[in-house]
Amino acid sequence: TLWIAGNIVSIPLYFVKGYGFTGIQYSIFLVLAVMGYFSWRKAIENQKVKTKDA
Repeated sequence: TLWIAGNIVSIPLYFVKGYGFTGIQYSIFLVLAVMGYFSWRKAIENQKVKTKDA
């Protein structure tokens, strides 16, 4: 979640400073970080369910 927060803060700063390409790149990184976070949470929940069933 620190990566997500860092990206949220840095993306507008890159655009304000005129680094549009870097802003776009970090926007993509933000999407990937959010997708990874939700994938990780889903894996944790699936592991908990398997542990309960065992």
